Amino acid sequence: MNYRIEELSNKNIADWERLREESDEGNFFHTLEWKGILEQSYNFKSHCFLLYRNNEPVALCPFYEASINGIQGLISLPDSDYNHIIITDKYDSLIAYHILQKCNEIAKKNKLSFILITTFNEMKKNHFSEHNPLPFPAGGDMVLDLEEFSPDKIWHDNFSKQERKYIRRFENDGFKIKEIKSIDDIKIFYNYYKKNLEFKNAVPYSFSHFEDLLKTYSPEEILLTLLYKDDVVAGGQLAFLHDSKGAFINNLTIYRRALCGFIV
Repeated sequence: MNYRIEELSNKNIADWERLREESDEGNFFHTLEWKGILEQSYNFKSHCFLLYRNNEPVALCPFYEASINGIQGLISLPDSDYNHIIITDKYDSLIAYHILQKCNEIAKKNKLSFILITTFNEMKKNHFSEHNPLPFPAGGDMVLDLEEFSPDKIWHDNFSKQERKYIRRFENDGFKIKEIKSIDDIKIFYNYYKKNLEFKNAVPYSFSHFEDLLKTYSPEEILLTLLYKDDVVAGGQLAFLHDSKGAFINNLTIYRRALCGFIV
């Protein structure tokens, strides 16, 4: 079999999008729009590439330079809820070999100290370990199946009577949930967000970050809400909405992803 690496470019964007859409592992965080957000708002330097086998793309690899405890390395999709690479054939161990070779090349060229690869399958993780048998951190994710666990069931089974009473205070006191759509509402949301981050001695993102999100995604893809009463804001939330592709959420409650760590 013939393998080759192609860095993401205008030439192969169609292959990137097709592989993301056709794979059960592809999601919101593998889109080119999210790549733009990571680069523009989060200032991550990207190293995205595709692996081809016999001229057919078999791996989608979104990597970025990021730091862990001050040490700079190469990480798959940092600051993303789903941060795994996509591999179409879990039985072909040579896919992991070629991905690792390319990651080592990127890391050495950019003087990066480690490589952190996240996969969605235990067998794929083992393939990476075969070609670089170093210790890797354990990883995992939990996805809540809302078809099996309805909001009413979660409300009654997972919250104590005292917790439900405390939450109901907002409703009883006249607080309401409002979906944010106007620029003035976004400014209110940002002011609330900024004060909370500063109270925790954390550095908030700039207002332009939220502007970029709203320019990039439609109301069907992003949801901003406020919990408010008159001029008092009690809470706010930003959520991304994306297609679960059926098998992602509807079939299982818990998914595990494997993290493969490599020292360069």
